[in-house]
Amino acid sequence: MSLRSQFSLRLLLAIALPSVLWGASCANRAVSDAGASAIQGDASMEASTNAGRPTDASKEASSDAEIADDVVPMTSEELTVRAKHLVDAIVADNAELAVDFLLSREAYAATHTGKDLGRQWEAKIKRPFSRAIHRLHRKRRIDHATFGSFQLGSKMTKKPLRHGRKNTSYWHVQRSTLTIQIEGKSLTLRITELAAWKGAWYILRL
Repeated sequence: MSLRSQFSLRLLLAIALPSVLWGASCANRAVSDAGASAIQGDASMEASTNAGRPTDASKEASSDAEIADDVVPMTSEELTVRAKHLVDAIVADNAELAVDFLLSREAYAATHTGKDLGRQWEAKIKRPFSRAIHRLHRKRRIDHATFGSFQLGSKMTKKPLRHGRKNTSYWHVQRSTLTIQIEGKSLTLRITELAAWKGAWYILRL
């Protein structure tokens, strides 16, 4: 090969080689970018899929909440306080003093079925409760009574309830006892029936 031909070949390589290298670099960068985009896409898809799926912790918390809502304590400080209010109501012949121990209109409507539940509550819960308070107030020397203790009945059962198409139930207990002290002597009063509502006990029938 002549000297002139060698010079021309070297000149051609010098011009073409940078273009070839730049093209290869661009191709490698495109492949790298495509791989990163694919990884990001997979991560986004997984995050989106898992977003609507409850975690193990949330499942456990939900389960605990359901269990806690179904458990009604046999004794508690607030139950004792409301039982003391019942004694106050009997002594004063004023049922309003123990209204916090009576099953409310809202709770009755949620645990019973029928028409005009508000009127039912007045007739079956509120008025009989007031009459029972007045009857107990007439006991001898009851105006000297003080609270002794309250004991929830030992036999708790669940009453079935059907609201439309939804089957449910609620706890109730019979024959609970309220002990009061009158001038050093104990008097035990029977509470016919209590019902559970939102984790607490309320009087259905005194």
